[in-house]
Amino acid sequence: MIGTDGDVVRSTTQISGTQTGTLNLVNMNMGSTPATNKSVSAKTAKTRITIKKDKITLWAVEPTEGADLTDILSQLGVKHSGSRKQGKLSN
Repeated sequence: MIGTDGDVVRSTTQISGTQTGTLNLVNMNMGSTPATNKSVSAKTAKTRITIKKDKITLWAVEPTEGADLTDILSQLGVKHSGSRKQGKLSN
């Protein structure tokens, strides 16, 4: 954690792991892709989390080159088309 300011928590997040199950991005209109068993490691990104009445009401990630979904998909060898909201995945 970097710090807090009232109901806002500032932190950094770094994602890494191995895709061993289906990557389901259907809710983002990007379909799904089966496990690739490939490892991924995204760069560290700054996050801002707002909490109200003991619930997370906002989770914002500062855009960081090398740390977004397209970077992770690229590392997995997953091709995608269009924006994150309207793209399709394929192997």
